[in-house]
Order: sequence, then structure tokens, then C-alpha cells
Amino acid sequence: MRHDSLNRLLSQLDTLVLERVGDDEFRPLDPAPPFLEQVFPGTSPDTGWNYRSSPFLEHFMVDARAHWAENTDQPLWSEYWTETDPQGEEHSFQAVVMSVDGVDCLVIFQQANMGAERRELLRHARSNLLLQRYLENEVDKRTQSLREREEEIVYRLLDAADYRDEETGTHIRRMSLYAALLAENLGWSSMMVDKIRLASSMHDIGKIGIPDGILLKAGRLSASEFAVMEKHTLIGGEILAGSKTDVLRMAHDIAVAHHENWDGSGYPHGLSGERIPTAARVVAVCDVFDALAHDRVYRVALPLDQVLDIMDKLRGTKFEPRLFDLFMRLLPRILEIKEQYKDSERHRPPLI
Repeated sequence: MRHDSLNRLLSQLDTLVLERVGDDEFRPLDPAPPFLEQVFPGTSPDTGWNYRSSPFLEHFMVDARAHWAENTDQPLWSEYWTETDPQGEEHSFQAVVMSVDGVDCLVIFQQANMGAERRELLRHARSNLLLQRYLENEVDKRTQSLREREEEIVYRLLDAADYRDEETGTHIRRMSLYAALLAENLGWSSMMVDKIRLASSMHDIGKIGIPDGILLKAGRLSASEFAVMEKHTLIGGEILAGSKTDVLRMAHDIAVAHHENWDGSGYPHGLSGERIPTAARVVAVCDVFDALAHDRVYRVALPLDQVLDIMDKLRGTKFEPRLFDLFMRLLPRILEIKEQYKDSERHRPPLI
């Protein structure tokens, strides 16, 4: 078939074949069918094809450019879509992109015989897609707003506690990052990882209710003093109890149970195994490591090898073995966090 005969056939079939001559420019390879200038305003033989007048095609071009960049001989088809001409009449189309002998081509077919029922279906599909995108944007905005409110609550609670036990803001920051790292590697969702990052920072919020003479004592506590100190878990639970906020509910579990031991020998309730909330089990490992590896009012920081030796002996008694083993696998990244947030930084860093 001669080239001019093929052009006439394509024109009669309401099919437009375009050659890509630049990232954003296309040149018709055949006489433009009647629908071209009618449906795509701004298109002419001189200015070329104005695909930007169609939001659908402008988005499809993103996929088309990526497809052409792959240098594949397989075609990429668009979904069916509709355009409305200046007279209000709807036209249905489908497009395909391909490379032929090294030439990037775009072919647009007008579905002239598409029935009214199918056009109505396309209209509904397009409306539903727009509604879905709107709802997704609304959910994203609501989620961000909720996250900001939750973080404000955390800040206010930490301000109230005022770090009275001489634990610096860097300790809080390290704790939150250790816990988030473990949670992420446990396969938690990004939302849950973010929650434990915030909630873990309130693990010792109950120390606000411990007398300074015990809380700030420069030496080991007596048995009676330690019994008072243990109450910080219950005080923290009372402070955080009854919240409908997911972060504060998790923070409540952590505050109450982060001193429970895997073998049931911890406090305040002597919980064991999986009866201890998972978030509290995660924080328990992180809290012991950070406490041993940094200065406290009653002792100086221990060398890393001694810290790890002590923790290894607590595997299966204080710590859930699975979580301790995960912590050890992540130790290089844990040490990076430890190095990044040193106690010499006396200001409180942001939690985000």
C-alpha cells in the first residue's frame, strides 16, 4: 500500500499518528483527522499538537516518556478517556506509544462508535478517580494535622517533666530513634514506627512524681528508695491513662511496662513474655543500652564491650531474645545514632 493511501485510510479511521521530535513536541505523520483541532484547541499544522489541553494526556505523557526511555519495542496503551469539544459534544479516545525503527511514535484512536452506555461508564470512572484523589489528599492532610497535634502533646508533657532526673534531651532523642529503628526492622508500618518514635520519648514521664532526694541522688538507692523509684511506672501510667490518642495509648503501655522483664521478674506487675506490650519490650532493650553507655548521677558510662556483655547476660531474662538479637544485628546503626547525639549537647533537640 502506498504511503498516501495509508494516510487516507488512517484519516478515515479517525486515527492520528504523531512522531516525537522533542521532549514536548510532536509532528503529525499523516493528515490531521477532523477531531484534532476541534477537540485539542491550540493545535495547528504550524504550531504542532497541543496535548497539554488534555489533562489526561498530559499525565499519560509522563508514563510515555519513561516507556520511550526503556527503548522497548512493546507498545504502551492508555486507558479510554473522553474529551469535550466547544459545542459540548463528548469524544472518546485511546492512545498507544511505541518506538518504530528508532522513531518514538504516539497514536491516538477516536472511538467513534462507542455507545452511550460505555461513554457514561467512562464519565463515572473519571469522576470516581477524581473523587478518590480528593479523598486521598484529605486523608493525607488530616493525618498530618493529627500527627502535629500528637507531637504538640508530647512536647507539652516533656516540658512538664522538665527532665528532672538529669536525662538530657539527647537521651530522649536517642531513645526515640533506637526504638523506631527496631520497630522498622520488625516490619512495622511507617505509621506505627512514627508512633513508637514519639511514644518512647515518654517512657520515664512518671519520674515527675518522684521526690528530688531520690530522683537526683548521687549514689545507689537503698531498698526503700528503690521501691519509691519503681512507682514512676505507675505514675506515668496514671498521667497517660484514658487517652483516645494512639500515640498516648502506646506511651501509656511503654511507661507502665518498660521495666517488666521477659521472665516475669520485673515491675510493677511482674508480667512475662508476650503479656508485656511489644512496644514496651522494644523500649526496654533500648533504655538499658543507653543507660549503661552514658553517664548517670550515680556512675560514669561503661565501655561498649562491658555494656554488651551485661546485656548479653540479660538475654532471655530481662530481654525478649528475638528483640535482643535484632538489636545486636542493628548495632552499627545504633552506634551511629549514639555518636550523632552525644550528651555534651545540652539543648533539647526536636523530636522530628
